[in-house]
Amino acid sequence: MERRWKRSLPRSAFFTAAPPAVLRCRDHFQDRIPVPGDDRRLFRIVGPVATEPFFRSPVRAVPFGNRHARGFSGTADMSDQFISVCTLEDRFEGDILMDALSQESIPAILRPFQETPYSALFVPQKGWGLILVPENMAPRAREVIDEVLREVRSAPVYSDPSDVDPLLWERLREADPETVCHNALVEYEDEHRAYVVPFLNAELLITPGEETTEVLDSPPYPRVDFELNLSLLHYLLEAENVALTRKWIGEKDIPSGEAFFRGLHRLPVDSLIELFGPDARLFRATAELLGGTPVDLGDAAYEFQVLPRVPLLVVLWEGDEEFEPALHILFDETVSTQFKALDTLWAFTGVFCRTLAAAARDLLPGEER
Repeated sequence: MERRWKRSLPRSAFFTAAPPAVLRCRDHFQDRIPVPGDDRRLFRIVGPVATEPFFRSPVRAVPFGNRHARGFSGTADMSDQFISVCTLEDRFEGDILMDALSQESIPAILRPFQETPYSALFVPQKGWGLILVPENMAPRAREVIDEVLREVRSAPVYSDPSDVDPLLWERLREADPETVCHNALVEYEDEHRAYVVPFLNAELLITPGEETTEVLDSPPYPRVDFELNLSLLHYLLEAENVALTRKWIGEKDIPSGEAFFRGLHRLPVDSLIELFGPDARLFRATAELLGGTPVDLGDAAYEFQVLPRVPLLVVLWEGDEEFEPALHILFDETVSTQFKALDTLWAFTGVFCRTLAAAARDLLPGEER
């Protein structure tokens, strides 16, 4: 059998073969195996594969009709008919469900719509993607999926600041204050052994030794909670001395943002649209209260210096007879150098949105709050 190796995407393999076949592939390579005969189909397997020349972990290829199917787990007979058992809201659901099915030895294919040429049509209407399993295993697969989704959706939401991973506090205690201050553009108080972090037009005192966060200004914007602590600790530990470019991008333009910021991880702007959509004047008053700088975009727009190296731009479009109101949050393109993980950036943006909404409600007459 003739074999050609070619560099490809990590942890993936593309090949054609006549079934049945157990095809072994090497990480970072694609294996194209010409086989006599007309019955050739495209296979794609994504997942852990052997990395040595003498393969120890064979992976059974299962044919499917769409070349954009992204992941496969388990083994199945080549004649199995795969059917859809779940429509996914986002990549997060896809990852946890594929892992759960793998643990139950149920072969599964992950087919994301965002990789197709028609993703702009499929994703808003049909969800982020599908999970497919052999038809004879579909009942068991649905049981596993339902159980996992119930656990995920009923899991307690972290709210107490003390729920933050103590290892983050430990890392900050061990960090060099001079380096942290240089990278994050914050100050360090030797007397209290604490960092003073500007947040919008307020200042926060972060004390690693006591594992506390205190708002130094009144009124109390923002409210100290789990997501604020999580955001601040990651910012202090991860920020880099990188100049802003002032090139604004949406959340889906951030690397991997297209897949992440969907479903449960959509930016929480709905409450802001309810507040500001009918009343751009309230948006302007709130933005100025929080130290925002007006920008000539939309019906109203303001730039907020939320953290020293993380500005946000909020653009509001008022609704009318033809269009619903809209509000967009934009990021400097360097944001991924200051927050390395998208879930941390999502938490940080949520803190900002809640702070903006709380400040706006304080400006409303008592009966409208």
